Amino acid sequence: MALSRILSAALLVALLAACGNQPPKAAIPPRPPRESVLQFWLEGRIAVRLPERSSTMRISWEHAPQSDTIGFSSPLGNQLAELQRDAHGARWLAANGEHHEAHDADQLIWELTDIPVPLDNLVLWTTG
Repeated sequence: MALSRILSAALLVALLAACGNQPPKAAIPPRPPRESVLQFWLEGRIAVRLPERSSTMRISWEHAPQSDTIGFSSPLGNQLAELQRDAHGARWLAANGEHHEAHDADQLIWELTDIPVPLDNLVLWTTG
């Protein structure tokens, strides 16, 4: 009986010690001010809903102050197209060989989709 009490007490002490030795949770660093975020890279999914059709795709976006590269892929990961923007203009390069160019990305997106997508405003929206 005494041995079982000693073992029970030892087990209780071991359990309490295990609870007390957990490392502290890492603090989430504060979010930097939007103005200080000059470049970013993101991956995600987008949904496009139009009256006549809707679609989902994967997106990967690398943004820098003077350039953007936005890749569009199927839900399974097949590259569909890439939008590139830099000081020389904007280019749309599709996997099927289709190639379009324009003075800026907003104009190119409008020409391809008839939908206004202001890229600079998307940068602000993305960085919150």
